[in-house]
Formats: sequence, structure tokens, C-alpha cells
Amino acid sequence: MSDPDARAMSSANPDGHLWDNGQDPAIELQRMLEIRKVALAQFGLNNLAANQPLSDLQEILVPIYLFHRFQVTAAAKLIGGVDYHYEIKGAKNLGISNVTSLRQRFALEQLMATLTFDNLTIPKTALTLIAPKAYGSYKNRESAPSKMGLVFDPITLASANAQHTLQAILDPARLNRIAFQHSQDQSNWSLTEYLQTIVDSTVKTLPADSSQAPVYQRLSALTVENLMTLLTNESSSIEIKAATLKVIKGMSNWLSVSIVEKTAHSDTTLYLLQHHIDWYLEHRKWQPLIKAPKLPPGSPI
Repeated sequence: MSDPDARAMSSANPDGHLWDNGQDPAIELQRMLEIRKVALAQFGLNNLAANQPLSDLQEILVPIYLFHRFQVTAAAKLIGGVDYHYEIKGAKNLGISNVTSLRQRFALEQLMATLTFDNLTIPKTALTLIAPKAYGSYKNRESAPSKMGLVFDPITLASANAQHTLQAILDPARLNRIAFQHSQDQSNWSLTEYLQTIVDSTVKTLPADSSQAPVYQRLSALTVENLMTLLTNESSSIEIKAATLKVIKGMSNWLSVSIVEKTAHSDTTLYLLQHHIDWYLEHRKWQPLIKAPKLPPGSPI
């Protein structure tokens, strides 16, 4: 694939990617998450040189924690993917074909795995070591984003990680292709089914304990914010808006029930989500819920 066809988040060719590995992007993402799990479990003082400040662990942790970032982009291109080649008349023309429904569903399964509490949460063994910057050391463009001042902020880094996946799987061009592919072949998932699967794995997957609550709060808010961006964006197609509105209304109904049956780890978040969604449904004006943090730079220069 040419660079323009491979670089954009919205690109569709299942083989056109940058900085990825493996024969199949989704299978490789699964493998990378396993490697990342081992690397995070072993992360610690041995990652530092002798006499190096412990505060430098932050910049060492970031590329390990985000080890899978480029594979996420590659795997997302299987969803709504279209296999094509640069052909000329007179050659053996293969035409274009959609990525199979099975491959698309497997890709989403692996992408949703990046949004689980286990994969978003940084091990406590690492958190206890990363101190604020030592005298003479400074944060730089490779440092993690933070809302905690000088202190390392694992929740905002997790938010940036989650937003990367959400942005990839909720790309408008990708969603338009999903809607079109379903219209041509009913065995492919509908856009409503696709969006509902994402909501079920994020907003509707409640934290099991208080340690998971901060990640859940950011993840659920980011999911709602991305959906509302789709719904209110003038560039979104009518297909996207119709499916998104249906899913959001269903979420509002679920929130009403869940607040009554609330758990101590998620009740305040559920109230906030319902307040913002209901305000929009009543006034048709979205009040921003959360601003997505940006990932540190990663692509090679």
C-alpha cells in the first residue's frame, strides 16, 4: 500500500499499516498484549542504570505500557476493511472484497481486550517506584500526561491509552463502511450491533472493586464522549447518527435501572453519565463530559 493509503486512521486495507508486526494484525495484537503483560510484570529497578534517578522510570514505562499502540491501529483496519490492490486494465483483475465477518469480529474482540481493567491498569509494583522528578530531571514530550501535578498519573495515561483504541474503532469512515457492508450482506454485523458491543464492554462493564473505579470512570466517560461526537458531528452520515442515537437512548434506559441497583464503586459516575445524556436528549445540545488526553509521541521521526 502507498503511504497515504496506509497512514490514515480511517484507511481500509487490511494489509496497509505503519509500524505493525505479524501476518495477521488481530492475532499479532493478541500476542503483543501477552508480551506487554510480561514486560509490565517485570518492570522495576532493573530497568534503570546504576545511579539513575527512580523518577526516570516514568519515561521508561511509557513505551512499554503503550507497546501495542501501532498494532491497535493495524487491527482496527480489519473492521469495515476492504481488501484491494492497485490494478490496471489488461492484468488479472482481482477486484475488491470485504474483510470477512469472522475476521472483523475477531479483530474487535482483541481491540476490546485493550480496554479491560487488567490491560488499562498499571501494576502497583510499578506505581510504588515512580516518584516525582528528581532535582535536575524534567518531564519531556515522552513523559506521561498528568492531572496530578508533579506526581505520576496512571489514570490519565490509561485514559490516553483507552482513547487511542476508541478513536480507532469509532472512526466515522470505518462506521460508514460497516453500515454499507451490512446493507449488502445481512450476515455482517449492523452498525447498531457493533456500537452496542462497544458499550457493553465499556460503560456496562462495572468495576469489581474500588481500585478499578477510576479507570472505569474515565473509560465510560470517554466512550460516551466519543459516541456523542459521532452523533453531533455534522460530517457524520445519517446511518451513523441513527445507530448512535438508538444506542445512546438504550444506554440512558440502562443507566436509569443501574442507578437504582448501583454499586459503591460506580454510582457517582452513573449519575453523571445519565445527567449529561438526558440533558442532550432534552435540549439537543451536548455539554462536554471529558477532554481526551493525548498520547506521548510514538511514531519514528
